Amino acid sequence: MSSGKKEIVEAIVESGHIDSKLSKATIKEIVDLTFDSVIKLTSTSGLCRIAKFGTFNRKMRKARMATHPKTGEPIQIAEKQTVKFSAGSDFKDAVQGDE
Repeated sequence: MSSGKKEIVEAIVESGHIDSKLSKATIKEIVDLTFDSVIKLTSTSGLCRIAKFGTFNRKMRKARMATHPKTGEPIQIAEKQTVKFSAGSDFKDAVQGDE
């Protein structure tokens, strides 16, 4: 099953940890602003570290030669910026089931 922002908002609402006066729309806006902030910080400074969750790090991917899948012809792929995510300690432990 695929999960996204909608499921994150639902999980926050159902957790009971947030004041019940906050509407689902307000929580969605907070989640959206959080993701927007992570994107902005990563794109401007090249790094966004969230303690115990993980680190988003902007990297330059070098130009390279590849083969066109349909024609078999060699093609040049230009260099470009990409993002690498490294999971933090709590994230890794949760995935391993060591909570």
